Amino acid sequence: MRLLDREKELEALLRSLAPATSGEGRVTLVSGEAGVGKTSLLRVFTSQVSPNIRILRGACEDLRVAEPLGPWRDLLVDVDLHLADRLADSERTFSVFSHVLSALADHPGGTLVVLEDLHWADDATIDLVRFIARRIVDHPICLVVSSRAERVEERRMIRRAFVDLPTNIMNRVELSRLSEAAVSELCRESLKDPSKVFAASGGNAFYVSELLSNAGKKIPLSIRDAVLARIDQLPGDAKSIIQAASIMPRRAEVEHVMAIADCTDAEAAIEICLEEGLLTMSETALSFRHEIAREAVSSSISTIKRQALHKRLFQRLGNSKDAGLPRILHHAQAAGDKSAVAELAPKAARAAEAVGSRREAAEFYLMAVDALADASDASLLEAAAAACYLVGNHPAAAGLQTRALEKIGESDPIRRGDALRKLSRYRWIRSDFSGAFEAVREAIAVLADHRGPELAQAYSSLSQLLMTGFHTPEVEAPATRAIELAREFNRPDIISHALNNLGMSKTHSDPELGRKLLSESIEIGLKLDDPDHAARAMSNWMHFEYHRCEFKNALERAEIAAQFTLENELDAYHRYALGMIGRTKMDLGQWDEVVHFASRGFDPEDRVPENYHFNGAIALLIYQVRTGAERNDDVGEYLALFDHETSEAQRIGPYSEIVAERAWLSGQGMAEAIERLRLVAAKSTDIEAVAGVPVWLNRLGAEVSDLDIARFPKPYLLELKGDIAGAASAWADMGAPYNRALALAFGSPEQQKEAQSTFEVLQAFPAIGRMNEILGNPKNRSRGRPRAEGPYGLTNRQIDVLRLIDEGLTNEQIGARLFISPKTVDHHVSAILSRLEASSRGEAAAKARNEGLL
Repeated sequence: MRLLDREKELEALLRSLAPATSGEGRVTLVSGEAGVGKTSLLRVFTSQVSPNIRILRGACEDLRVAEPLGPWRDLLVDVDLHLADRLADSERTFSVFSHVLSALADHPGGTLVVLEDLHWADDATIDLVRFIARRIVDHPICLVVSSRAERVEERRMIRRAFVDLPTNIMNRVELSRLSEAAVSELCRESLKDPSKVFAASGGNAFYVSELLSNAGKKIPLSIRDAVLARIDQLPGDAKSIIQAASIMPRRAEVEHVMAIADCTDAEAAIEICLEEGLLTMSETALSFRHEIAREAVSSSISTIKRQALHKRLFQRLGNSKDAGLPRILHHAQAAGDKSAVAELAPKAARAAEAVGSRREAAEFYLMAVDALADASDASLLEAAAAACYLVGNHPAAAGLQTRALEKIGESDPIRRGDALRKLSRYRWIRSDFSGAFEAVREAIAVLADHRGPELAQAYSSLSQLLMTGFHTPEVEAPATRAIELAREFNRPDIISHALNNLGMSKTHSDPELGRKLLSESIEIGLKLDDPDHAARAMSNWMHFEYHRCEFKNALERAEIAAQFTLENELDAYHRYALGMIGRTKMDLGQWDEVVHFASRGFDPEDRVPENYHFNGAIALLIYQVRTGAERNDDVGEYLALFDHETSEAQRIGPYSEIVAERAWLSGQGMAEAIERLRLVAAKSTDIEAVAGVPVWLNRLGAEVSDLDIARFPKPYLLELKGDIAGAASAWADMGAPYNRALALAFGSPEQQKEAQSTFEVLQAFPAIGRMNEILGNPKNRSRGRPRAEGPYGLTNRQIDVLRLIDEGLTNEQIGARLFISPKTVDHHVSAILSRLEASSRGEAAAKARNEGLL
């Protein structure tokens, strides 16, 4: 089939090669729906590449559970780098990835890496794509990746692989369906009616090719019907070959197909399939022209026959040295062989864990537990629980750990105590705080007569629960006990963990000691080569400074944490740090940068644990409340997860303060806001960690109980004492202009006028409207962002959208950057095109540049 409607896309791919061959690597993502022609485009592209450039190709497979690093293992064999061998030597994944990068870069003419079907990738494959992409700019490598991008999960894969990648090295090629003119051109040599073919196919390239290959007069209603209609015309043996090949994703080795197919002359049948164009052959393997065709055939086979084919293939692969364990397991499960699944799935899970494919490890463990049912032992249940916890499947983690405890029983107190400690963590992440405390205290009781590292870990876990719940005066005793035991049993990892908790508990009572303890925790983590321990201490340190309202210090610590977690591929902590950068920039008055960082810290479709999106969501909500920006429903839905009576003060506290501010700005919902604030005050014995709570109670006219406010951050302390001028001065010293104006807003008329001036400078439109009401100023009572129009009648927001169109961003990317939905972006784009009288986004951007709008 000829390649039509793809000239620009092909040119973009070829253009990305030039800088890569001269040592400046590039990444290109080719995206589009199934059957749109991604593989065809890549085949033509690679055929036009200079012979001096080394081409390495790999593809992900549609297995039940993806094979860890499957496509990388295949393509790296050509450079004599065997991932399986290196990983078997127990090298750190980071080190192995560095070897891969060196191998790819070690070719004088440059290397083109083509990796197809990223939407079926495992976690480790995504991690390696991201590792290479982030370092590619200094190497002669061109990385081209193809993926579908229709479903949420597919888009999540893409974002995770290329998050934080500089725009100057990242190219995007989005394939649309074929035009009616292109379909007409393809129909020229056939007897098909072009208009009917286009109407039936919608321009999907694969469907068009199937319709044109179909000898029937009636046009099938779907791609599946088109494929099956062609197969129905084949003789029996050829059908058997097609069916046998269809149960093997991507690669169907000829020897296996011939062995499991029900036919008398397999070789002749294969020749017929090749001649009819239903299968293609590469070296020793058969494949369908597209995965859509394979799926159509596989789904048409009866359940009994399909299971029989899988069973035959499983038995053959089980005796093969070359077949990967996930592939063997895929066919064992499809064959319904539970005993084989129970034996193989835990092995596959451990292998997946070894390379960082956490999602796949969890799925393999769950597969094993399901196959064994009640026969699952405690070790398997605990391993499955831990794997589920790491990928955010917290209900499964808690349930599996509870089952493990039942299996352990009372006979082994050390193991039981350690299991209870783990259950405490799984309950905590589910916001079951009372259950978490109950489990860890029971763990300590069970381990009390068994002095050892398990008891040290239990005490440290208790100190962590107390610290995260802002019960800071109670943290020191269990944390100190944990450190004593950990030193006795030479467990520096537990020492790092406990120092972290203890350091955070010193936020207000002894900040210098707190910083010293956090620094020690980080140093131990780095010495242990354990980036997770170090990253947790860095994350806590930025919160430590934020609780003290030392926003410049908090920003510095957040930037350090963001850089460290980026370099060490710690996604969850990285999002947390980016969100904190957004929060601190909001307080420091750097509002033009808030959404950029906060939206990178908040991505509800990314499956990092829920808590790690919190800072980004809070920053976005504050931005919305203080600027009058358009509402983001995703933020509201996410924060609702923490909006309940059992939520920790560290979560519900900041949210309740924003609710209170919004109530004051709008004059609505005061009673609800006060009720929320009182709930937070009642939850924590260390209210200074959320000192804004009593301040907002005071601002809303509610009674504030007697509090020991001596350790409150200075501006809050002064305002509660009635010293508005002093509070404003303290906020100024901290570089927080909005907070300064907010304090002045509750002072004298002169101070309120000064507040209004600051709000106007910041363009804090809701606060401007509120101050106009307070001061009795009739002008501009609106609390929303003004819709001032500039040249061509474009609003400020439309200029913002236009600027990002000029950067080449998609509607989804623009929405994320501006804190609005893609649908809203689409409305803005339509208005921009209309007002600029432009026929395309590119034309609109060019006209805007020529007119000086950008």
